[in-house]
Amino acid sequence: MITLKIDPVKKPILGYDLPSSDGSLLLLSLDEFWPDEPTAQLIHALEKKYEPGFDDVIGVTIQSLIRNPQGESGLSNLMCDAMWESTEADFAFNNYVSMRADIPIGPITPRDLSSVFPFGNEIVVIKMPGGLLYDLMEASIAGYNNGFAIGGGKIISDKRRPEGKRIISFEIQGHPLERDKTYRIATSAYLAKGNYGLTKLAFLPANVFEYTGIKVREAVEEYVKKYSPLNITVEGRWPK
Repeated sequence: MITLKIDPVKKPILGYDLPSSDGSLLLLSLDEFWPDEPTAQLIHALEKKYEPGFDDVIGVTIQSLIRNPQGESGLSNLMCDAMWESTEADFAFNNYVSMRADIPIGPITPRDLSSVFPFGNEIVVIKMPGGLLYDLMEASIAGYNNGFAIGGGKIISDKRRPEGKRIISFEIQGHPLERDKTYRIATSAYLAKGNYGLTKLAFLPANVFEYTGIKVREAVEEYVKKYSPLNITVEGRWPK
């Protein structure tokens, strides 16, 4: 006899039991183990607490927002514009792979944004000279690397050129980058710590970092609410 365990609310089969008197092997997939009851109860309690409003429509997009791990996309432009605007920074950048889902044409909900941005990364604003920003962006296209998603500016580069000299032009808000000027640059807390090859950031003094308390996901949610219906496209911010 097989004993099935079924969730009475959501109806899926949570697990099964097949007592064996002959020592036969019963193979179980990872998703077929019985859940730990205290843990399951905790999860249900948290769902009841935090999920109200999770499926409310907060905006609409008239273009599919699809990720591109190799370069610019409508979704990366949405992310960086939201980071840029929410912090009133001069320029924003983030890595392409920080987005983990796409947004199809139609309504957008907080659940959608939670799928796209599951990590809860905080936005950090860093005061840095234009020369350092230039060096960071230049280093991000060394070898086979493909740079960053950007907002508030435009970069033109040529990977056929020697490393360290691949950026041909760099504009911030329509003006050429000035190496000696101090800019406020918005990025994620993950990158601000010097990850993803940005080791120079790890050696900056603490007083140049502004921890905004704004999550990337929260900034995007406010941007969606403000500018819906969204019509975000690829603009050639950093053609590769």
